[in-house]
Amino acid sequence: DDVQTIVGPDFAGVDDFALVPRALSRKTLAFVAFNNGNQLLRVTRDGKTDVVLGAQDSAVLPGPTSAQLSHDGHTLYVTTSGSGGNPINGTFSEGPRVIAIDVQHLI
Repeated sequence: DDVQTIVGPDFAGVDDFALVPRALSRKTLAFVAFNNGNQLLRVTRDGKTDVVLGAQDSAVLPGPTSAQLSHDGHTLYVTTSGSGGNPINGTFSEGPRVIAIDVQHLI
């Protein structure tokens, strides 16, 4: 067995992740809650990372803190902090929430 870093120091602020079972996908390895970036990332099994949802200055996914994949792999549940500790653009924050994201086309 070898060890592989899937998210490195360029992503300081990653809070949590949900692994995708190999039985569900040979392509996607994990969905990563990138709290400081207000983004949900997808990491593929070959180590490539792309943004699935959100942006640094976007309120679509304010402060994602946790991720959990449904048993069938179709829905990813992401909790958010609402960016209260780090308001978006210095001004926007909201209460925490749970967001359901359809990810079946991504895995």
